[in-house]
Amino acid sequence: MERKIALEIEEKPSQMNLKTCLVGVGGAGGNIVSYLYKNLTEQIKKHAHLEESLNIEYVAINTDQQDLTKIEINIPLCIGPNVCHGFGAGSEPEKGKEAAEDSKEEIINLLKDFDFIILFAGLGGGTGTGATPEICKYLLEIEDNRQRTILVVYIYPFSNMESARMLANECIKKTNEYLKNKGSMFLVSNEKFTGIKSVGNSFTDIFTKVNREIEKIIITLIEVLYLPGTINTDFSDMSNVLKKGTIANLSIGKINDVDDEPSEAIKKLKNNICFSEEIFNNAKSAIIYFFSKFFGRNHINEIMGDKTIINAQTVHTILGANEDFSEAKIFLLITSDFTEDLLNKWIVESDSYKESLKPRYLKEKNINEENTISQKEEKEESSIPKMVKNTLQHEPPKIMGILNVDENILDSDTPALARLNNQLRFPKK
Repeated sequence: MERKIALEIEEKPSQMNLKTCLVGVGGAGGNIVSYLYKNLTEQIKKHAHLEESLNIEYVAINTDQQDLTKIEINIPLCIGPNVCHGFGAGSEPEKGKEAAEDSKEEIINLLKDFDFIILFAGLGGGTGTGATPEICKYLLEIEDNRQRTILVVYIYPFSNMESARMLANECIKKTNEYLKNKGSMFLVSNEKFTGIKSVGNSFTDIFTKVNREIEKIIITLIEVLYLPGTINTDFSDMSNVLKKGTIANLSIGKINDVDDEPSEAIKKLKNNICFSEEIFNNAKSAIIYFFSKFFGRNHINEIMGDKTIINAQTVHTILGANEDFSEAKIFLLITSDFTEDLLNKWIVESDSYKESLKPRYLKEKNINEENTISQKEEKEESSIPKMVKNTLQHEPPKIMGILNVDENILDSDTPALARLNNQLRFPKK
């Protein structure tokens, strides 16, 4: 009897067949995906563990035709030709929504064949704010057999943009309604980046830093998804975690010195600018992924057993590890149920972040000043001649002699200095 194989082995492993799409919505979203298109693709080419032929597509969706022409992207889509006529949404979210409705069929046809869709949008109050929730809605209405999962990365406005924040909060609430049990939102605060001393004062400096942090997280996310691990984490794991809560947080902690304790990576993970203590404390589900042979079984057990890191008894936790990496890092993805109270706490936490940097900055400043003073003293000391330095090192006499000068000495015709010398001279024995 001929033996039959139930499943034929594919030419490529199933993870490599995963179709991922990075979609920028509006001006800010388009700029982020354009940045990723230029930088992420170069990183993937240089990455020793990733193939160049990954199924990752880059798309920009906007109402502004001119903005689409100035960014580097391989698939641009101008939406709402009958609403915005290619001139943008005019900072009106309602127009962005109408533009999405006007181009619903084109949006669905463009994105329907992807398994994992990551949407990037700024919440300044225009196309991104108005169209992104609607795009989520259209994608989740598609009836097919795909295990389609959506992650929305929203860039939250600066603290002085109060009207934009009001619109942003409404957009986040609406997205939450559409994504329940189907995807999640990752909020990144522009305000957090204003407190970093290494970042310049211009908007370009801040936005570039935001893009770089997002790039680090997305490349690590791709590593988790596309690479076979020692303890494997696949797309189904990622999808399940993202669908268990509509607000997500992603962060990375690296160890640069192999002599560092594993707890150092956790400290750096919690100090990561994208990390949120508020969302962490309300976690329902998590993926914690270890890169590098440095994280052995004992190290991982130690970290996983620390309830201040992840309480595996109350949080549904998926563990992953890849021992083929030379650099040591930890990737953490956590999700929680969205509430307005949690959003407000996240906003307060993000706005006060730069205040928490001050003690750290002042401490570093004091250490630097102490080091500078120490170096200056060493330099000054080294400039003193050796003979003089040796003389200075001797302690002065502890008892000082007192010379009594009588009137006879003062009235003498002998020169004063000679008279004093005679009185100071000890008798010879």
